[in-house]
Amino acid sequence: MIDSYCYKLKEIIYLESRRKRLPISSKDLNYIVEISKDSQGNLRRSHISCECNIKYILEKLALIYKKTWRLGDHSKEWVTFLSSIEIRDRLTHPKIARDLEVSDEDFSRVGSSLGWLLSCFSEVL
Repeated sequence: MIDSYCYKLKEIIYLESRRKRLPISSKDLNYIVEISKDSQGNLRRSHISCECNIKYILEKLALIYKKTWRLGDHSKEWVTFLSSIEIRDRLTHPKIARDLEVSDEDFSRVGSSLGWLLSCFSEVL
């Protein structure tokens, strides 16, 4: 779910930047479409971590919509969000059977992180 949100929000960043005639750097464009150049100048698909995607998206949306918003990298909510991403990664790419176990605390952490993330999106949109 988070990946589809990121994809759609980066699409919004691109479209709104064009609509508002804001400059889009080649670096931003590469980030939005997840393409980069290798050492020989060839285009290749980039892997951008969920953490980096979320930071980029929130900061760009705040800039586009002229919101005074800043991500607290060391806030309790951000740290909880990062641990939720670890839960997601563990479930998506299990290495051992125990990786598929989900505790009540995991559910609670992911639920509160989702609520926090959605509130961040609503603050910058």
